[in-house]
Amino acid sequence: MGSILKFGTLGAKGLGAISLTVFLSGSIAASFAPYLSILATQSFRLSPNEFAVMLALGAITELFASFYFGLKTDHSGKRRFTSLVLSTLTFFGALLLTIQPDKPIFFLVHAIVWPISGAISGQLLAMANRCTTDWDSFDKDKAFAYIRAVLALPFILLPLLWSWLLQSDWEITSVYPFSAFIALGIFIVCLKGLPSDIAPSKKMPDARNLIDSFKPSLTRIALLRVFFLSMLTVGPGLYLLAVGLVFIEIEERNASDVGSFVALISFLEIPLMIIFPLLLKFLTKPELLAVGSAIYAVFLFSFVKMAASEYLYLSAIMGAAGAAIILTIPIAYLQEAMTDTPGVAGAFLTTIGTISGLINALILAMVSAYDGILVIGIVGGIVVLIGGAGILILERCNTISAGAS
Repeated sequence: MGSILKFGTLGAKGLGAISLTVFLSGSIAASFAPYLSILATQSFRLSPNEFAVMLALGAITELFASFYFGLKTDHSGKRRFTSLVLSTLTFFGALLLTIQPDKPIFFLVHAIVWPISGAISGQLLAMANRCTTDWDSFDKDKAFAYIRAVLALPFILLPLLWSWLLQSDWEITSVYPFSAFIALGIFIVCLKGLPSDIAPSKKMPDARNLIDSFKPSLTRIALLRVFFLSMLTVGPGLYLLAVGLVFIEIEERNASDVGSFVALISFLEIPLMIIFPLLLKFLTKPELLAVGSAIYAVFLFSFVKMAASEYLYLSAIMGAAGAAIILTIPIAYLQEAMTDTPGVAGAFLTTIGTISGLINALILAMVSAYDGILVIGIVGGIVVLIGGAGILILERCNTISAGAS
């Protein structure tokens, strides 16, 4: 009952606007992410190595942008203003690819423009953290799970829409004018609905510059958390990049199948994202993450191997279960560990995405070098398993060390 009542508070109203912004941002991502490998290699004629370079550069750009805006807004508190700027950049990138859909512009938008605008995710999470600052840990975990479930919703609706549109002979590059339209909606919601700019955290150090203010967060355990979480979250990103590459290599599959498969996994993810945090009454976050890594590793192994099989869609159950844990729990895990600097915590989440993106680019380069999509499942699964086990061992060692001291 307490959780229901919270959705009548000002904090929850702020969460409503944040959730809508997340949904709209997810609608853009869900429109192009499942098809990015097809867009790159077939529509815009990037070579596999050029595609890997674009992914790596985009990941690095998003890292620097997220840290810059995260640290800047931890000092200034101007999160809504920053979100407006970043949503404008999202529109600009989509407009460029609508007006001039060629290879250099594609590379520029996906390697520079949209990775910078992607820093809005850290701002939204930081605002959500402030909106729930007085909630207890269990309700806060559920709130972040709901937000992540909202992000999964477009990955049901939009891939199905694009699957139908592609079957109706629409061009796959139509995702860009659609994204421009959605970006305008994001700007309006940011302007009218997001919480007003919040005063900077009183606990932030009075540093001379942004780099100095970030140094206290660079503890050994924080860096190890980022490292292992990066390996753990390789799975969902790799699957989204690989599904198009895998399907176009198989005679029985086509681009419309990509949307159907992605939508099915997202459909199964949403209820699991809401249910799995309830397991935190019985398991710690590291234990649940380790379970999620094992499930997702099995999915990666089976997904690539079964891509041409009629039993492919059974693997979606494992993919949804593993992703529901891997995509939900790390948000609350890091925000809880860095409550004094929510902007930096959001930047750390982007760091995790950056490192994961670099690993994914390396794995895709290996696919090109060894000429085999099976590499995706084998290497990706091993990396995910190492990430889950690493988090569990790290936190248990940290608990033992804290108890000894």
